[in-house]
Amino acid sequence: AELPGGDALPAAIAAGETPSPDLLIASGSKEGLRPAAAVALVVFIVAGTVAAAFMSDRVSLAQRANLTRPPDALVERARDLLRKLDYAEDVAVDSASGFFVDQDAALYAADTISDRPNGLEAAGVVGYFYRESPRPLLGVGPLGGVEPNNPVMEYPGEVAVHMDGQGRLRSFRAVPPRTDANAPVASPEWPALFSAAGLEIERWMPSDPQWTPVFFADSRVAWTGTLPYAPNDQARIEAASYRGKPVSFVVVGPWTSPEPVLGFTGGVQRGSSSAIYVFLVFIFLVLGSSAAFFARQNLRLGRGDRRGATRVMLLTLTGWTISWLAIEHHVASFGEVALAAAFIGLFIPIVSLLWVFYIAVEPFARRRWPAILVSWNRILAGDFRDPLVGRDASIGVAAGVAAVVLLQAGAIAQAALGQPLSEPLSLDWNMFNGPRPFVGSLFGFTSSAVAGGLGSLLELLLYRVLLRRDWAAIVALVLHSVILNLTGTFWTLIIATAASISLSVFVLVRIGLLAYVVHSLVANLLVASSLTADTSAWYAGIGYGVLLVCAVIMMYGLRTALAGRPVMSTVGMD
Repeated sequence: AELPGGDALPAAIAAGETPSPDLLIASGSKEGLRPAAAVALVVFIVAGTVAAAFMSDRVSLAQRANLTRPPDALVERARDLLRKLDYAEDVAVDSASGFFVDQDAALYAADTISDRPNGLEAAGVVGYFYRESPRPLLGVGPLGGVEPNNPVMEYPGEVAVHMDGQGRLRSFRAVPPRTDANAPVASPEWPALFSAAGLEIERWMPSDPQWTPVFFADSRVAWTGTLPYAPNDQARIEAASYRGKPVSFVVVGPWTSPEPVLGFTGGVQRGSSSAIYVFLVFIFLVLGSSAAFFARQNLRLGRGDRRGATRVMLLTLTGWTISWLAIEHHVASFGEVALAAAFIGLFIPIVSLLWVFYIAVEPFARRRWPAILVSWNRILAGDFRDPLVGRDASIGVAAGVAAVVLLQAGAIAQAALGQPLSEPLSLDWNMFNGPRPFVGSLFGFTSSAVAGGLGSLLELLLYRVLLRRDWAAIVALVLHSVILNLTGTFWTLIIATAASISLSVFVLVRIGLLAYVVHSLVANLLVASSLTADTSAWYAGIGYGVLLVCAVIMMYGLRTALAGRPVMSTVGMD
């Protein structure tokens, strides 16, 4: 497409040359937004976020799971229980806590949700764990991180408390001592555990134990009864003690698995999802090998924008580093070196691959679709006051809000037509664990939005090479993105997801890469923060914090796009 503002760029493209980034920056429109368009965007964004807040109360996992207690209250509740059970707090040198999704409970609730409107709450799909250890808690895995079962409990004195979102005890585990020469034998504090679970021990009938405790115990007991929050189901309580001190207490409902997967932090997964993972690995290998091929070709021909690629790499690495520093559970031991090494070993290759992606795809887009890179290259060059940059940032915010509203509308329409709501939109539980993890999530989402934008551009390039037509490449990108992002098979969800993805791709190919990145950032933040219209909810401030971030981006974009022109005095003249 030919850009206004000069003949150099169209002439270079007509001659079959790839224009340089500097030529792209100098060419193209300097026009931002007209005041009338700016006012329309503000009205749309405000109306959209209000609608998203009210709809979120119907579809978000935080609201549907009824999270009534904030983290501080849950931590204090767990510590109070440990004191009653005579697990001395001064023995612990480290502790960790946080929200998580119980995958077994999520699968059960998804299968029975049509019969159980409060199934997510009753099954305890969203839980909260609290762990104490006499040694530093060092998570195992590429990102470390302490979870309900990571690291594995192994040292005497380690304890773990698992509660639901209302603060009711769901399970308790403790590692007994390895020596007991003079250990006194006491009467286990079962009533305290029952009380912490919101149950009355008198209403439960003793039964034969069926579950083996995770850790050694010299006494096992069990009870049967019904749970007040699931009165139609028969439930069990399996418990064990060592020398009269509880080491295990598990509330067993129909959703409970003998080998629970407690640390899952995403949505509901099923066995059939293995095919999706294979497909994703295949896509990653295709993208990686294709990017390497095109990057090598572009570098050989002198087309690659090394400066831009390096800036993108440093930007994303900085964001992910801040995110890791803020979210990771750091320890005052040599284990911190292992955490840092794991982070470096994972993210240095990721940002290096992102550099390759940029070298591979940016020159092609600069030649084939130069208009989508004008504002992107200007902001990479540090021109933050360019009106076109402000325009694309403002449109990106509006598009992100619209994408979320479309997805929520699809879920609400599903419920209105008598269908049970499917898997809720995923949340980022780091945002719920305090101010520092919240800030870390903001930076992490920003880097991920940049990486995702470049990934989408690379996919568009590959489809263009394979299908030889721009329109065919766009359709292919929409179709495969819809397949990957579907959260259900009901027709309203399919239509809503297709509309949301189509909007995203439209923003990419008609507005630009910068608008697409901003749109992805805003949409992901609004979904992950569980925006709510209930100002009394303890997590309402999380959504309002995200709204503040979006408002800052919007105000920056509008102010820059208007280039100093007043809004109200000229809007009537437009």
